[in-house]
Amino acid sequence: MRIVVIGLYNSGSTCVAGVLDRLGVDMGAPYWHENECFYEPYDLSCILRHFWPEPECHSQASERIRVEVLRNWILGRESFGTSPCGAKHPLFCLSLADLRKAWGEETVFVWSQREREASIAGLRKRNWFGEMTVPIQNKLWNAIHDFDFANANVFKLQYDAILQNPSQEIDRIISTLKLDVNADSRRAAIDWVQPPSGGG
Repeated sequence: MRIVVIGLYNSGSTCVAGVLDRLGVDMGAPYWHENECFYEPYDLSCILRHFWPEPECHSQASERIRVEVLRNWILGRESFGTSPCGAKHPLFCLSLADLRKAWGEETVFVWSQREREASIAGLRKRNWFGEMTVPIQNKLWNAIHDFDFANANVFKLQYDAILQNPSQEIDRIISTLKLDVNADSRRAAIDWVQPPSGGG
């Protein structure tokens, strides 16, 4: 199973990715920045930022190249024999169609949902992107809401619900994704849930 965690910056996607990691999904090595953990593998981040340079995020690669590179990336990850395998990055919002072609129709999109204004406020607290904070969040918001999920495997999670009742939401993740999880892993996932310092 291949899992993509999607959501705006400060949408709770790092929280969701960390939960999945503790539930046995290979989310790759976390990236640490200023004492914060981001589940965004460094090589993948470089790829996506080459495709969609921040903060304008205008495409710098053709669809064919994006699909080929993303396909090779997931095959390389799976060559280590880990399964299920997943990844998370806000810029995935701009490559949803690419991912379906690259990773296959059975790819599961786990969508960490949060109100747009709350995500914008969280990004401002981090002081990222300056005057481009609203434009970049709006671009990701529009891309993810314009994508046709009708025939896709999408699992929606409300970030506020995870914070308010982590055990219930984590049990829902386990059930929906049919993960084989022991009690220690479940407890580790619950313990991981906490509001990040930047607001999500």
